[in-house]
Amino acid sequence: MTLSVLSVISWNNTRAMSQAYNNPLMGIRFNIPENWNFTLWYGFEKAFCWGTDIGCTVTLNPNLEVRSLEDTAGINIIATRGPVFESNCNCSSLKEFVRWHYKNVQNYSSLFTFLNDSNKTLVGNKPSWSIEYEKNWLGQTQHTLDVLTVENQTYYQINYYADTESFYKFLPIVKQLINSLQFIPVRQITDAEIPPYVNDFSPKTPSFMQG
Repeated sequence: MTLSVLSVISWNNTRAMSQAYNNPLMGIRFNIPENWNFTLWYGFEKAFCWGTDIGCTVTLNPNLEVRSLEDTAGINIIATRGPVFESNCNCSSLKEFVRWHYKNVQNYSSLFTFLNDSNKTLVGNKPSWSIEYEKNWLGQTQHTLDVLTVENQTYYQINYYADTESFYKFLPIVKQLINSLQFIPVRQITDAEIPPYVNDFSPKTPSFMQG
């Protein structure tokens, strides 16, 4: 039997981490865990974040000595807003957003098992909803905690996933990150303000082919 983390976790007791990250386009500020890899995705292309609709994702992973798709823990922080998303979601409240997200997870997850949910959590002092579940990923059981909230007409998903053993190992760090998250005014950003990002899946070019 899998223990539900929502029944034991405390969402206050924040301890600051060393690296601060700000993104006005996503409307968030949070602390990056020390020694974690950081990737900023701009959807399919950078411009996808700049139009009427945005769909930006920040991904963080612990620096593991042995990394594979099966055992790597990770956090996705997703900010989405705009008429296209609102038409798809048709959400007028946090609860409707949660229902929409839950149905999507159910429909697209193999061997989905619901564990628990709670509307007692806060993100940036705003009402939030947590959903905990398990699913099959590449033949392995993946334990997942999603925290959802709505602010500044933007729909936020914090998605933490790992195999069961790693899930509890990194959970205190994830809790600290969630507790550190704050909402900041949303605004467009200049080219000079675009945060650096690394796409680990981009094609690599041999050094002898450069220059």
